[in-house]
Amino acid sequence: MTTSYPRKSLGHVLHHLRKWGVPETIAGYVTLEEVTAEGGNLYQSREVFADFRYFDGIEQPLFRFSNRLFLQQQFVIADDQKFLRPEFRLSLGPHDNPALEIYGPIVSSELHKFISGVVGCQFVNEPEYKIKTAAAAFFQGGSAGPEERRIYIEFWKPDGAQAFIDYINTNYRQPVRHGDIAPHDNY
Repeated sequence: MTTSYPRKSLGHVLHHLRKWGVPETIAGYVTLEEVTAEGGNLYQSREVFADFRYFDGIEQPLFRFSNRLFLQQQFVIADDQKFLRPEFRLSLGPHDNPALEIYGPIVSSELHKFISGVVGCQFVNEPEYKIKTAAAAFFQGGSAGPEERRIYIEFWKPDGAQAFIDYINTNYRQPVRHGDIAPHDNY
């Protein structure tokens, strides 16, 4: 998504912070010491609220929030309320690289299996192989077990990372089951 703000400007950073879903009561009051070519830190009451970085090949800044609540990914109900469709977003990983981090009850065994299959695909003619290779997707860890629900993918080629996320968002569907969390809930 392009904005009227120049890329890497304060307005661009704040626009994408709001687009991420950070409420205006927070986004409107964060401060920034400076935006460098690589990124910077956003502050709330003198505490670091989020780190952010820009990468070649990715339009928006990627955020790593101090409070993991803001990193939550989500699903929306699709196809006549029969399926959940992801609306996953790139974030800034713990190693300062583009990442896909998913936590909490939305990590089902089906989702874990699907993403593991994309990252682990070895058939060079398959679209999954091309997507994961273009992003240099690396499965850092994850579990769909009841004790921990987490998926963490690092992307070593930033310019292919958004296409990887778009592939997951377009191709994964999970049937809605009794007890699924409503898509508007924060996970």
